[in-house]
Amino acid sequence: MGWRIKRSEHETLLKKTLGKTKDTLTIFDGTAGFLSDAIIFLSLGHKVIACEQSKILYLLVKDACNRAIEELPFLSNLTLLHGNSLEVYKEQMDIDVIYLDPLYPITKKHILRAGNISAIRPLRDGVIGYGGYSFYRI
Repeated sequence: MGWRIKRSEHETLLKKTLGKTKDTLTIFDGTAGFLSDAIIFLSLGHKVIACEQSKILYLLVKDACNRAIEELPFLSNLTLLHGNSLEVYKEQMDIDVIYLDPLYPITKKHILRAGNISAIRPLRDGVIGYGGYSFYRI
């Protein structure tokens, strides 16, 4: 992750999603995970509200952020929340961008490239994958 932060100015795909702006944006990341993309947004000077549905993953990432705040001061612009992203989003105000990065289903072609996704897939609470779609148990 450190190499992505050091070269955050070169993250062209993520920068394109935000458009050309010098304003500080408030970004709602509805699929926080390991905060890989949220950290890029933060390092570019934006504020991020990140929501993670998995309680275990949320607690692990929250602990990591608390430990890293002195080394990565931009983490002070992060609000990390646990819950269903739709319900959490409804409670938020003044959101400029909604960012969703779905966990794609594993196929034989992608099994070796899954990396971080394959590590957190078992932690997803109540999610059933079918045909490329994710259904959330209610």
